[in-house]
Amino acid sequence: MCIICKDWQLGKLTSKEALRNLGEMIEGAENIEKNHYFKIAEEILDKEVPLADNEEEYLLEDEE
Repeated sequence: MCIICKDWQLGKLTSKEALRNLGEMIEGAENIEKNHYFKIAEEILDKEVPLADNEEEYLLEDEE
């Protein structure tokens, strides 16, 4: 687990700060590290913007 992950999970970094830090780290990272950073970014985004369990409900609401 990287320092960004630890600090975000402990609440020392906001989601916005963690994503910004990950973005900076991705630029110079090796492929294996990039995979980790993308995975963590996805976890952060999923926590902040959870997707609907049933996407059909939202599609139907938009059409009305």
